[in-house]
Amino acid sequence: MKDAERVLRFFAFSDTQIQNYKPKIRTFLNEYMENNKDLTVERLTEKESLFKKCVELCSVVFGKELTGRKWIKDEGNEPNGTASSTFNEGIFDAQMVGFIDYEKRDIIPLSQMVRDAYIDLSASEAFSETTMTD
Repeated sequence: MKDAERVLRFFAFSDTQIQNYKPKIRTFLNEYMENNKDLTVERLTEKESLFKKCVELCSVVFGKELTGRKWIKDEGNEPNGTASSTFNEGIFDAQMVGFIDYEKRDIIPLSQMVRDAYIDLSASEAFSETTMTD
């Protein structure tokens, strides 16, 4: 069921202007499902292709190690640490939605640069505070 929720979250966030998102996530997802329950086969095929493209780009850029995870600094407070073992849904949402407007040919040549920038960002204290889970 978690996989189905991740797909739903991706579509809901990809189809919604971020300023129109109003937490509670459950209400947001339920409203999205209600408003999109009668999609055409053509629209479903488009959505499937978009989702697969973003999954592939996450895999290429972040690998299994960093997809949906943040970077933990080493003891010297340097970003030379390791990826968190905890999967974070919000990070996964941001990573996936972040690739929506890009083609593979645009991202793949920059994948190492994007990965390094993400490691720097996710190792920051501000990022850790923002992505904390209960």
